[in-house]
Amino acid sequence: MSPSTKEGHVARDAFQYPPFAESKLVRCTRGGIIDIIVDLRPESSTYLDHVAVELTADNCRSLYVPERFAHGYQVLEDSTEIVTSRRILCTIRGGRVALQRPTFEASVAISCHRDLA
Repeated sequence: MSPSTKEGHVARDAFQYPPFAESKLVRCTRGGIIDIIVDLRPESSTYLDHVAVELTADNCRSLYVPERFAHGYQVLEDSTEIVTSRRILCTIRGGRVALQRPTFEASVAISCHRDLA
């Protein structure tokens, strides 16, 4: 769970390059967000297209973020909480769990022009 306590906060999430690309499911358990995903697959007919969805605790919507899509959101209410379910690849070596994705992660800067005043 990710607490994003201030209205207007803009966050970006990392995405992973293949072979460790991951999908995720995002929902809001308190407050509300505008969640935005962007298609980063150059071979796709929807390359760089985006979808924006309002997720709130009241509307109970979830947003599926496919592999190779960037993801970010803007908080609409103070004390908002977000839950993200993701598939994480790992290996077990010598009884220890090792995540396989760190060198394949990147993030996207988000520019927000919405006036919240």
